[in-house]
Amino acid sequence: MRDPHGGLIGYAEVTRDLTQRRRSEQALAESNQELERFSYSASHDLRAPLRAINGYAQALFEDHAARLDEEGKRLLTVIRDSAKLAAN
Repeated sequence: MRDPHGGLIGYAEVTRDLTQRRRSEQALAESNQELERFSYSASHDLRAPLRAINGYAQALFEDHAARLDEEGKRLLTVIRDSAKLAAN
């Protein structure tokens, strides 16, 4: 602030309390970390059974394919391919 002659008589400062903003940012960061942990766990929990399905289907195909008709072989291949695709 200046007087009519341009001399400095004081100043003004605008301040903001950023406490709530920082708390919100911290809470968001913690939520994101929790979500990442959950998604990793869920992904792992879904992939394990799919790998087992693929393994059992592979074993069935290797050991018993000769006993299956063409439709049975095709369906077993669909199971294997779908399990592989979903596990990746």
